[in-house]
Amino acid sequence: TVNRVENYGQVIGLTEGEQITVKNLLYGLLVYSGNDVAYALADFYPGGRDVFVAAMNEKAKLLGMENTHFANPNGQYDSNHYSTAEDLARLTMYAWRQSEFREIVGCKEKLVCDVSGQICHPLVSTNELLGVFPGALGVKTGWTEESKGCFVGFFDEDDDRQLLSVVLGGQDRFQDTQKLVGWGLVNFSYLPLTQVESIAGK
Repeated sequence: TVNRVENYGQVIGLTEGEQITVKNLLYGLLVYSGNDVAYALADFYPGGRDVFVAAMNEKAKLLGMENTHFANPNGQYDSNHYSTAEDLARLTMYAWRQSEFREIVGCKEKLVCDVSGQICHPLVSTNELLGVFPGALGVKTGWTEESKGCFVGFFDEDDDRQLLSVVLGGQDRFQDTQKLVGWGLVNFSYLPLTQVESIAGK
């Protein structure tokens, strides 16, 4: 149950008292970047929002994200809320192990409703590369006036090469991402693990 609604920036339009599943909220969070959803999920966490943010920071430490600190659940500007490209890549690789996460961030459009089916929220992904750029599978956009355009992208090429890109402070985050991925495909060579082990043995 959504006990209070906090509308900041981009929202999906949650209403006070609305009953909605956590999975549908995750679609609203990861597909459409709904800030109202981030706050609702944090408030629902045992102990509330402050405990949720503390848990975020604890998880960051466990994942080795040494240059990250969270001050809120949605990325709203705060001088004590920061991260790096390396840390966000580390977090993404951890989350990517979860099939449900991969399913949600790869979704281009979704209609999610409350448990009664009376209140519905149409969602369109903020990831403009889904279904457009070859191999694009996700992951997440971000934007504030201070940070500018941010985007973490995950790509799976036809020959089973997987690439992860992180753009922070971009003027055109999707164009920058396409350039990064193109550069990664051209400038790196990939060997089967057995071949790498054979070379290492020599």
